[in-house]
Amino acid sequence: VFSRSFGLRPRGCWPADGAVSEATLELLESFGFDWVASGEAVLRRSLAAAGAPEPDAATLCSGYRRPQRHAACFFREDRLSDLVGFTYSRQDPEAAAADLVLQLERLAAAMPQPSRQVVTLVMDGQNAWEYYRDNAWGFLRAMYARLGNHPRLRLTTLSRCLQRGVQLRPLERLVAGSWIDGSLGTWIGDARRNRAWSQLCEAKSLFDQVVVEGSLEEGEQTQAEEQLGICEGSDWFWSLGDYDPGESDESFDRLFRRHLGNLYKRLEEAVPEELEPAPPGQSAA
Repeated sequence: VFSRSFGLRPRGCWPADGAVSEATLELLESFGFDWVASGEAVLRRSLAAAGAPEPDAATLCSGYRRPQRHAACFFREDRLSDLVGFTYSRQDPEAAAADLVLQLERLAAAMPQPSRQVVTLVMDGQNAWEYYRDNAWGFLRAMYARLGNHPRLRLTTLSRCLQRGVQLRPLERLVAGSWIDGSLGTWIGDARRNRAWSQLCEAKSLFDQVVVEGSLEEGEQTQAEEQLGICEGSDWFWSLGDYDPGESDESFDRLFRRHLGNLYKRLEEAVPEELEPAPPGQSAA
């Protein structure tokens, strides 16, 4: 989709909510990505796990690379990203843009080699702009005008940073986690989420078996693959458990089990009883 839309291959990836692990990095690198991005909390936990000191401004605003790996790792600058994502929407657009530039100037002044440093700003995309007036048109216009004309700050992309020699520090460990608290607790850990993962894994094992047996026609297998992709969406697990209680939680639970049931049907297999729709107001155990 990206290649069709922009006419070139994507060179980097921000996985769902910046959730990464060693296996994730290996997988994305195998598809030719040059960089992967995650959250600042993941960097802090990774450095701590390797016995490295608490990061300062210079180490936070650097790229990283795992030993024996090609893909670089960048980490979201949480404080400034959160200002754009959750705070500046309540302020005058010009004043907010001026404050962001001031914050970036202070960061640059604290760095020993600012020309080789990068401040990685990442938005929680579906949440940021809807809270701004006019979808943040005024703020973005003011921000880009100030940064575009700035004598010391440069707008850039992470791919361009790599081309221009941004500092890449060694990363001895990469702890699994996301930008949300540096963990994966948003998707796994409580009983309902764990059960949903078990249901998905059981369906995926059956899918693999059917594919190996070759019992589906090409078109049928394509439809089954698309249905599996729907079931693997990360938002199903986000919406189960204690983050989104009540009617929305039950709706996602019913939809998830319905999509899993449809996958079994695509595979021409019997749908497990526990995936059958529960009555409204009564979610599955």
